[in-house]
Amino acid sequence: MTPSAPGQAGSVRRLLQRVAATAVVLGLLVWVLRKAWLEARTIDWASMQVRPGLIAISVLLMVAALFWQGVLWVLMMRGLGYRLPMIA
Repeated sequence: MTPSAPGQAGSVRRLLQRVAATAVVLGLLVWVLRKAWLEARTIDWASMQVRPGLIAISVLLMVAALFWQGVLWVLMMRGLGYRLPMIA
């Protein structure tokens, strides 16, 4: 049996940490989705009133949030030293 390289133990540990972090995040996602599903079953959907103005506001809010996320991403990448062209 050959002895393992010194750097190999660190890479295995990093791989295990990534797998564990992924498992934790997926577990939390499943928990949140299950909780939302169970809560949605208690709503009386037939008597709910739909207001188009609120739907439009929520769509505009999502578009603004996506734009803001893009701006912050570009600023972060530039702060890290990358010079990426902006898509106009």
